[in-house]
Amino acid sequence: MSDLTAIGTHCEEPNCSRLDFLPFQCADCRRTFCLDHRQRISHACSAPGPPPKLRHDPTSIPEFHPCAAEGCLQKEHVAIECPECRGNYCFAHRHGEDHRCSSKTSQNSLAVSAPAHPEFHLSPTLIAPVGPPKPRKAPTAMALKLNAMKLKMNAVGESGVMEEHRWFLEVFFLDDGGGGKSVYVADDWSFGRACASIKRVLRVDARHENARLRDVLHMDADVSPESLVKDVIPNGGSLQFVSL
Repeated sequence: MSDLTAIGTHCEEPNCSRLDFLPFQCADCRRTFCLDHRQRISHACSAPGPPPKLRHDPTSIPEFHPCAAEGCLQKEHVAIECPECRGNYCFAHRHGEDHRCSSKTSQNSLAVSAPAHPEFHLSPTLIAPVGPPKPRKAPTAMALKLNAMKLKMNAVGESGVMEEHRWFLEVFFLDDGGGGKSVYVADDWSFGRACASIKRVLRVDARHENARLRDVLHMDADVSPESLVKDVIPNGGSLQFVSL
């Protein structure tokens, strides 16, 4: 019969020395113990143990950060500092425009109080030079086609003009910042007849009755009243009243 001591291991606790066939090894001191002495406290382990786990202290008082915005009583668990004025604010007032940031207000006042110059205009945040107006670009063929389709939905004109000959135009009035009026004329009319028809269907006042119509892209060009309207302005183009 084989010796059972060759199979098991004796507990290394001095007061125990029990033969254990399923021994336990301490993870800290690396010694072998029986079931009763496997815990650190049961064998008075001398090796340094793992760091204690952090536990929440129920007596600790959480820190709150009050909002510095005028009239706001909100408090946050985290500090939210404005990078401009260095004040602490809640989530609702964290942006400068929400708490009327004093730093931005001072910058705006400096910009507004800057001396005026004929070549510059004032901006809320900076002074930028004003260059010459950009020339108006001629619309592409696709843009004119799309504009003609849009004008067709609400265009007014003489009922005698057949649909396949209608030439759709957008008309702008004098000193009017609003949108233009959608009209149509016949593509085989002269430009003079088309202008007279436009004034009639739009029922313009005396000021516009005495004004002339010009292509917005060629305001200074002299157009003969006898020229065909389709040779003067494309379908989907724009006209504007110009004072005589």
